[in-house]
Amino acid sequence: MKKNLFYYLFAVICSVALFTSCSDDDEDTTWQQIPEITNDNVTLKLNNTTLVGATATLDIINGENAKVTLINAIYGHASVPVNVIMEKKNDTSYNFSGTTDLEAARMEVSNSPLKITVSGTVDTTGKMTIDVATSGWAAVSGVYANDSLAITFDGKSHNNGSDYAVTLIAKENGSAATLVFKKIINVALNVEADVTLDNGKISGTVEPKLGYIITINGSVDNNGKLTLNLVSSGYGTIDASYSAKGNAITYNGKELTSGSVSIKVLSEKAAQVTLNGMLVGSRTAVIEEAVITKEEGKEVYALSGEMKNNDYTVVFKGTVGEDRKLTAEVTYKVIGDIVGKWNLMKTSENMAAPIFKFATNKGSVTLPESLLAIIPDDMKPMFPATMKDAQLTQVIQYLLANYAVYLQSIEFAENGRVIATYIDMPKDVNGDGKIDAQDAVDTTPKTFALLQYYMKDGQLYLAFDLSELMSMMPTYESRGWDPSGILTEGIPVNYQIAGNTLSVYLVTDVVVGLAGFANGGMLPIIGMMLPEEMKPQFKVIETIFSAIVEGIIPEVKELEVGLMFTK
Repeated sequence: MKKNLFYYLFAVICSVALFTSCSDDDEDTTWQQIPEITNDNVTLKLNNTTLVGATATLDIINGENAKVTLINAIYGHASVPVNVIMEKKNDTSYNFSGTTDLEAARMEVSNSPLKITVSGTVDTTGKMTIDVATSGWAAVSGVYANDSLAITFDGKSHNNGSDYAVTLIAKENGSAATLVFKKIINVALNVEADVTLDNGKISGTVEPKLGYIITINGSVDNNGKLTLNLVSSGYGTIDASYSAKGNAITYNGKELTSGSVSIKVLSEKAAQVTLNGMLVGSRTAVIEEAVITKEEGKEVYALSGEMKNNDYTVVFKGTVGEDRKLTAEVTYKVIGDIVGKWNLMKTSENMAAPIFKFATNKGSVTLPESLLAIIPDDMKPMFPATMKDAQLTQVIQYLLANYAVYLQSIEFAENGRVIATYIDMPKDVNGDGKIDAQDAVDTTPKTFALLQYYMKDGQLYLAFDLSELMSMMPTYESRGWDPSGILTEGIPVNYQIAGNTLSVYLVTDVVVGLAGFANGGMLPIIGMMLPEEMKPQFKVIETIFSAIVEGIIPEVKELEVGLMFTK
């Protein structure tokens, strides 16, 4: 019996040992069969989008634990380690999943974490698929600039470098955000816009300045790039400066190539319109409240307004089209007694009535040899080498009275133009030494219209309509009146009106400055513009000017010259 009990116990011990041995042999070691994962065998998606250039590695600790390292998958992070739980799927593969929080790459605006969720499958052939999802509003929050930003504004590419950076601040519920634009060119700086977020899609509107509406549509992609399309509308879009180049602006019917119109909207119905570089004399005209009218169903705005003072009126009519170009008409009219046509005043002897005052420091003038040389023989007795001031004054008055008579009239037109009407001086065509009927004297009236005028503080100013010659004008240092502004501000001219009589004259400082300026550059330029038949005569004038400026002007104490007219 004892022998049977021994055999029974032995059998039990062997059975336990056998079962224990079988249990050890059944431990899952499938995970140990998974080889090292290569990039070619990794399929990675971020938020359901396959990423180019992104991959991952897998470090298996045991059948239940591993570490997934995401490489170039999360914006701003070269690698992101995520601890995952392994779960056997079948005899050849495992499922894994895990999460981690990390600091978002754009977290200049927030301390909230970016949640990374990883799930996937790996098998014993070394193939691995990974789905990565980012969540939390920090996933899109931050600063976008340069390569991470693409903006179009009214159909044109807008961003260029960090100056155009956009900060996106998402709300914690992920359905809304605030966009902060560092710069929207020609609109405003630091523009804040509240927008909605819907699966990465962005939409909203903002009014950065009065009546200026910007509609925003865009998205944030899985590669960390913000794309925005901005479209402007509203009456505030006409608030801008419009240069003559690139727009269609006329001034008294003449299309401008310089100058600009600035429009500042005051309300939906009114705007301030400023005219720059149009009015002669570099003056600026401001229409305080031009009326704005919007065309039904279109982004087209018409403006009209008028300004008036004691000297002139300006009427403005313009339209800003959907192309944001300005088409405008500016009408300028001078107000005052001087407006109109004035005939040259003549004496009973049919001579002009000049204004001429002259005095020197010495009381006499020694005429330059260059001037004496060109005086006609029949006039040389009138010009001795040295002349008393009174004697010279008398001679000049006589010459002005004789030669100015060929100027018939001057019209100060209401549009600011000066129109001089004249006839040619008689010429001894047949060379018999006298002017008679055989010389075919031309008495056809001609006009000269290269001057403009304006009134300011009771002063009359004449200006050449030759602004394109500004760059050709030499500098000239003078005493008293500075002629450097001759083409912008014009020439100050004194005038007096007594009844129907107009006296127009230049005072000493102006004559001195103008003479030097004309001799230094203006006369040669005018000479180049004249017809060939007039150049010989004009050459004589240049010689006279040069002689006067160099030999007489330095000694001048008083010099006034002008003419008298009747209306």
